[in-house]
Amino acid sequence: MRWTMMVAMALVSACGASPATDAASVAAPTGNAGCRIPSGEGWYLCLGAARARPHLVEELRAKTDTADDAATWAGRLDVREAAAPLRDLLTHPPEHNGLVIVGPVAAALAELGDREAVPELVDLARRMENEYFTGWEEAVAALRRLGGPEAVDYARGFLVGLTDGTTAMGIDHVDEVLPIVLAADARDVLPALQALTSGGDEGFSEPTYEALMGARLRLGDEELVRRVRRELRGWEDGDPFTPDYYAEGLGDDAEDIPVLLAFAKRWSSGSEAIYDALDRTAAWLDAEGATVPAGTAGDRRRGDLARRRNELLDGLAALTARREEDREGPYNARMLVRHHATL
Repeated sequence: MRWTMMVAMALVSACGASPATDAASVAAPTGNAGCRIPSGEGWYLCLGAARARPHLVEELRAKTDTADDAATWAGRLDVREAAAPLRDLLTHPPEHNGLVIVGPVAAALAELGDREAVPELVDLARRMENEYFTGWEEAVAALRRLGGPEAVDYARGFLVGLTDGTTAMGIDHVDEVLPIVLAADARDVLPALQALTSGGDEGFSEPTYEALMGARLRLGDEELVRRVRRELRGWEDGDPFTPDYYAEGLGDDAEDIPVLLAFAKRWSSGSEAIYDALDRTAAWLDAEGATVPAGTAGDRRRGDLARRRNELLDGLAALTARREEDREGPYNARMLVRHHATL
């Protein structure tokens, strides 16, 4: 809400008024009908965020040539009453610019958190597979944000379709749908992921192969997890060729702690996945601690878990100075924040 008001004040100010001025009475800038005549892209924004809401909704209902712009602003300004006309635009887009408008509409529905739109977004994703990549990409991005059983069903079908050739999109787009099944912990897709990677990395780009293997680990591919742990036991100095997706299989065993700390010393694109695994390890330690029996019977186990937690905390603390030194640049700065969050 605070952000919405800031946007409203900025919009009113842009039309030559102070925030305290009644936006409806503000004269438009010279040579621009602006707030006085409802025409042209985004004309209603001069009214300010609150007064613009009904005009945004009306543009969406009327399916005007500038409805895509109205959809974008409806999402940004959290215009919840726009959800129904936005859904209608998905199912009945205007003929003259239907392909152009569906992307902004999908993004707006995701911004609004409108889970009622998920079936329509699934239908859109299926249609766009053969028509318009950008529309498909926006639909799947919205499904990633909204989730739900229908979104998971779509992602599951997409992955199975890659194995039997019934999915129109290429394998390099698989990383767009994997987050949907990972968020739902949809372990029934493991056979499809195993089939896709059964021949190794041949025919895949490196990021795509690593995304698929990381998904297998996250979804509990026991054989692969055992293999990764065998390869990493005793690994401390850091092999630069060890793939970062290995971290996806770690986080539920105290013996993973030294390996993850060694991973965290590296400055790589996989650092975020490594900190995710460190967070999982901390949560696992807490969960294990909750199962320890009360009294002296659990003293030994409690002591062991406490030592392991201290090992994790001490290792992260030792990395703090290095993270502080390397904080220049947006990626490094973001990872510094993530480091402190985990610590």
